[in-house]
Amino acid sequence: MKGAIFDLDGLLVDTEKTYRDGWLWGFQQFDIHIPKEIVDAWGGKNWKQSFDILVKAAGSPEKVQEVRAKREEYFYQQLTSGAIHLKPYAKEILADLKERNMKLGIATTTVTKRAT
Repeated sequence: MKGAIFDLDGLLVDTEKTYRDGWLWGFQQFDIHIPKEIVDAWGGKNWKQSFDILVKAAGSPEKVQEVRAKREEYFYQQLTSGAIHLKPYAKEILADLKERNMKLGIATTTVTKRAT
């Protein structure tokens, strides 16, 4: 093996709960009721895969954009406060592979700004 590619969200960084809580907080801001279990099912999906469900719940693509902006606000509050952490052993595994001179890469469906 010469290298490894890791997924960022949910594998290296523990973000799934933060994304879910951000959606739920965003929905609350607009009095939109979507059960936590439905939002949990979006884990690992990209924005486009959940868009139709969001439009149906929110009523319009424009409202979805407003809710998404609130979710982003929540996410960045959590990120800057230090509430988002690496998954257990992520740092150690990456360090071990680096010591072995392996090429490492990150794959993600998230936006570049957030991934950075």
